[in-house]
Amino acid sequence: MNFKVLLKKEEDADATRIYIDVIKDAITEAFGVENIKKVYSVSDVAADDILIIISPQVILKNRQFLKPRQKFIFWFQGVVPEEIVYLYGNMYARIKAAIFNRTEGFVLRKAQLIFFVSEKLRQHYKSKHRYNSDNYIIMPCFNQSIDESCFTASKYEKPTFVYAGNMSKWQCVDESIGLFSKIKEKLPEANLTILTADQAEARTLLSKHNIEAEIKYVPLDKLSVEMGKYKYGFLLRDDILINNVATPTKMNSYMASGVIPVFSDVIGDFKDVFSSLKHIVICGKDDYSGSLEQILKIEEQGVNAGEVLNEYRGIFNTYYNRDLYITGIAEKLKEVFPQ
Repeated sequence: MNFKVLLKKEEDADATRIYIDVIKDAITEAFGVENIKKVYSVSDVAADDILIIISPQVILKNRQFLKPRQKFIFWFQGVVPEEIVYLYGNMYARIKAAIFNRTEGFVLRKAQLIFFVSEKLRQHYKSKHRYNSDNYIIMPCFNQSIDESCFTASKYEKPTFVYAGNMSKWQCVDESIGLFSKIKEKLPEANLTILTADQAEARTLLSKHNIEAEIKYVPLDKLSVEMGKYKYGFLLRDDILINNVATPTKMNSYMASGVIPVFSDVIGDFKDVFSSLKHIVICGKDDYSGSLEQILKIEEQGVNAGEVLNEYRGIFNTYYNRDLYITGIAEKLKEVFPQ
């Protein structure tokens, strides 16, 4: 068997590379195939190649050039048509979305194996395209292993909050700062740090809420160490389909560094997976009063670093376990590509 990764050059980035590497390692475990090449043109694809494709744009661009019986694995990262309409909303966006809708249907019919980042995403396609096959794997977005050195007693002594990311509207930074302002009223000793390259935009939002915070940029390779300094991390989202089916990598980053996530329950799989945990803060839709009460309760009761570590270790032994996914994917690969 010969596997290749067919990419657009701009897709060959850190975030996607980790996900692809998991799939490649599973292929090696299943079939002993190593040195799986990345290619950027169908001219480098043979008829008997099994392709790994991670975006509908690649299918749309190359569909007419792929061989009629070409086998491929596809990774659905999210709902591209709905995202296009949400971001742009004009007639051109709706036409483009309609094209991607047809591309989705093609992929769901033709791919030998499909990856979804969430169960909610699979359910979406079951409803939208009547997808009802069992040729799928569900694997959330993650890029870090747990760093046990971050779970120190000192970091949990004070109510320190962090937001890490850009200032895009869909990241709900405005809402995060607004919630922090309410926290600050109840916990005057609370402080906020914003880790972003968009520092001017951050200052504007802080000024709007009359909140002081430290703003700084931390390179990706130093982000894990920096995150280990904070007790709580904001991960708020609006209640729209794009967010309902997502599994933001930020949750993995926070928990890997022992940061207690303050997240919206509209992120469907996260609500299902994490709701039984003690050391999380879940925000209800359009109402953050409940999350404020949860934070006040945590501050009143105190936090034991060992308890947080044991609880999060359980998540990294299951939901965020790279080796577990590699083994599961390898078994699925042998099922869909019998030798």
